[in-house]
Parts: sequence; C-alpha cells; structure tokens
Amino acid sequence: LAQAMLVRAAAQRKQEINSMASSVALVLIAISVLLGACSADADPSNKKTEKSHGKQEEKEQKEKNSDSYPYAVLISDTVSFCYNKIINDSSCCLDQQMDAGVRRDIVRRKRTEWFCGKSCFSSTKGRRGDDAFYFPESADCDSPRLLWVHGGSWEYGSPTTDGYAQLASKIATRSGAIVMLPDYPLAPQGNYSVIMDHILHALRYFATAKLGGLACDPVAGKRAPLFIGGDSAGGGTALSMVLKLKLDGGWNPNGIDTSVPNELPNGEILAGAVFFSPWTN
Repeated sequence: LAQAMLVRAAAQRKQEINSMASSVALVLIAISVLLGACSADADPSNKKTEKSHGKQEEKEQKEKNSDSYPYAVLISDTVSFCYNKIINDSSCCLDQQMDAGVRRDIVRRKRTEWFCGKSCFSSTKGRRGDDAFYFPESADCDSPRLLWVHGGSWEYGSPTTDGYAQLASKIATRSGAIVMLPDYPLAPQGNYSVIMDHILHALRYFATAKLGGLACDPVAGKRAPLFIGGDSAGGGTALSMVLKLKLDGGWNPNGIDTSVPNELPNGEILAGAVFFSPWTN
C-alpha cells in the first residue's frame, strides 16, 4: 500500500511539473507574439508585406479549393474542368444534340397513365405515362430492342427531359437498336412494387409490339434480341428486373432457348442487360 501511495505521489508531482512547463511555454509564446506585434507596429513596411503575403495565400487557397476534387490523381484536366462546372451548376453540361436520322415516336399504352401533382418532385407536372421510342434509320424486324429505365432517384426525370432523349438517340445510332424509355410512376405515386410492375409490363409490350410501322411477327421465325438497361436509380430497377426474371423466368443463365415459367410472352428471354451509374462509372 505504501509503495502504491509513493507511485501515485510521484505521478501527481510529474503531472504538476508538466502543467507548470506548459504554463511557462504559453507565457513565452504570448510574450513572443506581443514583441512581434510591437515590432510590426514600429515598422509599417512589415505590415504591408504581411498583408501582401496574406492576400497571396488567400488567393492560392481559393484557387486550390476551386480546382480540387477527390480523384485528382485519376482524372484528366478535361474531366476536372467538367467536374468543376457540374459542381457549380448541375444542369450546365446536359447534352443538347440529338443524333441525326433518329425518329422518335410517343406511344400511350393502356393503363399506364399516372398524374404528377403537387406532391410529385419532378418538374414535368400533369398527366404522365407515355412511352418514348427511338428508331435508328436502319431499324428493321431484326434490330435489337433495348428498354432503358431512366434515372433520377425514382423522383425525377422522364423519357424526354434531362438529356434522356439525346442519350437514347445516341444509343440507337451507335448500337442499331430500337430504344424504349417508359415513363414509369415516380415517388410518391411510384414505389418499388409499382415501378417494377410498370417496367415488367413495358418489357412484355416491347417484346411483341409492332413498332414504327415495322410489320414484324415475333411469334413466327427469329425474334429480335431483347435487352434491358438503365442508369443510376433506373439501373437499380433494371438490375432488380433481371433478378426477378432469373427467378421467375425470362433470363437465360444456362443457355436455354425459352423462359420457364413464361414471365415474358411467347417464351421470350432477355439477351443481356447493362447498368450504368454516373456517380461511379
């Protein structure tokens, strides 16, 4: 017990010495600061130089902040320029250019209408639910069909706004595919099950519809390849649909020719899928 008390007393003494040393150091720092201030007051040129250095440091810091981004070592100066423009104005850089030769058809399917009212976050208000189809010049009955689910956190976006018309036109010309963008119900009208049901019905329609004046009979002969894709939240929905079809039929993981059970019409199966996340890709 005596030994423990001695150890404790020594520790307390050491703490007091350290505290005293810290106090002395603070006093010395304070004196140094005061002397420096007096010296600066005595010499006006020092103030001017100090002020100049301060402005220069502030300018350099602002430049550093304006050019900073988390992936500095990974992306080019061009990407950095675009990154900073987007940070300052999120709508600054939307593609405005449609690819030449692409035709757009707006189609209203049965029982797909919904209303975007006051509680709807999207800026596209009123009656909604029409699909947009984009046809390349080369479109025929053998052209692949890609159903694209637009992004926007399930709260924003439409098949004809936010750059999706331009994106669809470019996918159409570069892939030769007919592209469908369904106008699915957004929150709060649309939840997971509502959106999934809307996309499944759109995929069923797309698999068999005679589109754009093409007199195709998907039952007889060779069927055109059917794909699904999406970006951001839409990519998540597209992935959910692939998992559903893999479970219920309509996905082709084992090289089978038809889906069992028949989730898609006429034994149709997905030929593939693509998911794009603008934040990570």
